[in-house]
Amino acid sequence: MKRIFLVAILGFVLAATLSCINPACFWNPDVNFIFPEGYVGVFRLVLDESQGLEVKPKGGRYIYEIPRNGILVVKSFEPLSQCHSEYAQYDSGAKIPTFGSDVDPETIALRGGLWVSKGYEPLTFIKLVGTKNDWDKFLKER
Repeated sequence: MKRIFLVAILGFVLAATLSCINPACFWNPDVNFIFPEGYVGVFRLVLDESQGLEVKPKGGRYIYEIPRNGILVVKSFEPLSQCHSEYAQYDSGAKIPTFGSDVDPETIALRGGLWVSKGYEPLTFIKLVGTKNDWDKFLKER
């Protein structure tokens, strides 16, 4: 009887744990943002389904090469709308930390994530390479 009870409890815990994990995350390619060396500031991905860049997976990741002006026009936001992990680096290969609880607020890191569309303007996804104060300042000025 105790064994059946223990197996039932373990089954319940396993089912509860698995229900909190999105299995799609394990199969979707990661997203990697690549910036010009020394880039710091806001960057935008702007949707233009007819003229935008079609981003396809390379080496198991979606690669977004952000130009110096910080605006990349893309054909689709599908890779960003799926469950995914994000990484960032400079074109030299130097890694940029991604925002998390272990990233110091003063560290230059990939931060934010804001979907914006006003009136007839195209849907835009906004992020930042900078400090927490940089992101807070951007949000306040919006």
